[in-house]
Amino acid sequence: MPPGRSPVWLAQNEIAYIAAVKGNNQLALAKVSPQTSAAGANATGATNAALIYQSAFAFQTIQIAAYTDPEEAAAFISVCQPLCDPYQIYVVAAEVNHTKWYRIRVGIFNNKTDLNSALDRILPALKTAAAWDGKHFIATAANHFGWLCPSPDGSFLIFSLMNAIYRYNNRDQKLVCLYKPAIYAPENKTNAILSPDGEKVAFLDESGRLRVMSAQGDQLITILNR
Repeated sequence: MPPGRSPVWLAQNEIAYIAAVKGNNQLALAKVSPQTSAAGANATGATNAALIYQSAFAFQTIQIAAYTDPEEAAAFISVCQPLCDPYQIYVVAAEVNHTKWYRIRVGIFNNKTDLNSALDRILPALKTAAAWDGKHFIATAANHFGWLCPSPDGSFLIFSLMNAIYRYNNRDQKLVCLYKPAIYAPENKTNAILSPDGEKVAFLDESGRLRVMSAQGDQLITILNR
């Protein structure tokens, strides 16, 4: 059975898990050690846990409209989706003061350069749509993790996030992006899994293709098109 989003052991006394931090999800690692009494003996069944690593992922998105009527939201999307191509339009439902809002957002970006490029491309196009009131703002995009897959020797961890594949190296606590999708997705549709020997990573990409690469992120090949 493949690993899941539940905590996984990365080493004999280290646990990797997904932590909710200020409304967003982050990869976290905790070191677990037995508690000792004043006399130095282990306290029965008791342990200490200390946070030793926490990621700092921060994704942003462009909000271009919000409706209380889902049909109006769907109509707006049908008009504006072609104008926002190739960026994906999606809806985030949220309740504010007992009213349900359907927030319409465009794209997910992990750096300001990509975000500004998207703004330069889609805002002029959106101005041609009578349905758009000309307002937009930058919002935080909630991130979605896939499976946590530790290597057999516990030296690294593979996981998916927003359709990208990352490797966390336990020795130096470095996080490396092995695969960057053409478009980040509002919901994670990609799950990566390690081969039994820890040498290869298999995953379905954002287009649904089965792909395999080395655990270092090279030698990427497509096994099966959707």
